[in-house]
Amino acid sequence: MRREFQSDETPKRRSVNIPVVSGCWRQVRLLLILFAVAFGASAACALLIPSAFQSVVNTLRNAGYQTYVLILETRGSEALKVITYEVEVTAVGSVQRDLGLLGLAFGEGATVEGKVRVALGADLKSKQFGILSCEVDTDSVRTTVGRAPLAGSAYDPEKIEQEAYQLFKGTAAKQAIDKYWGEARTRLQGQFTTWALGLEVPAAPTMTTCPLFVASEQP
Repeated sequence: MRREFQSDETPKRRSVNIPVVSGCWRQVRLLLILFAVAFGASAACALLIPSAFQSVVNTLRNAGYQTYVLILETRGSEALKVITYEVEVTAVGSVQRDLGLLGLAFGEGATVEGKVRVALGADLKSKQFGILSCEVDTDSVRTTVGRAPLAGSAYDPEKIEQEAYQLFKGTAAKQAIDKYWGEARTRLQGQFTTWALGLEVPAAPTMTTCPLFVASEQP
């Protein structure tokens, strides 16, 4: 005899585990947030880092200097000079070779013209009076040299020019002494230092040439 068994229990439906789904969503949301943060950071780096780097470079370029000076040795010599008059003279020095008729073939000449500033006064240390220094204005100097066709075979081409330059210097010194020494001497006699040292200023200067002939360029 077949027995049939009938169960009063109905089949159970499978239910979704809600806690599992919720956990998966949190992970996905976290990944999205991380992605957004990474993307934003990348964009920020692309925009901010170049400007920040350029700012650093500009700061380095504008950095100042630190300088250090070390004085190893200092030497000097005692000097006490009183300048009572400065004068600017225009001098001309001209030299020509006197060769007579041979000058047509071998003659030469040179002329130097320019302005010289001469300082007149006293060197109290050496007790000398007259020209203390000479300074030539190189912008004003004009040199002219003339040479006959065969002059180069007989003479040094630069020697005549050097002689003209020396004469130019001497002429400048002589002009300054002749025209302005009287006034310079009067001022020296009224100087307290000259009187205090008991120095007698001579009528004629003892320094009549340029001891220091310095070239200068006017602005």
